[in-house]
Amino acid sequence: MKNATFRQLRVFSEAARHQSFAEAARALHLTPPAVSMQMKELESQVGLPLFERHGRQVQLTTAGEYVLVYARRILA
Repeated sequence: MKNATFRQLRVFSEAARHQSFAEAARALHLTPPAVSMQMKELESQVGLPLFERHGRQVQLTTAGEYVLVYARRILA
């Protein structure tokens, strides 16, 4: 994972917690497109999909679960 920002990790952590980009956007006072863009950039840097998208709901992939563990450690 190259050049992931703290902002991307914070957004990723919230999206994983809420299992929704829209809910993460509300919690972080962002727009849903901003959350989606941050997640696409993070997925591009990781090189793997971090979420399975099901309409408005998202679920972590196995890679996403691993990244979440490290993201939480970094943010703590």
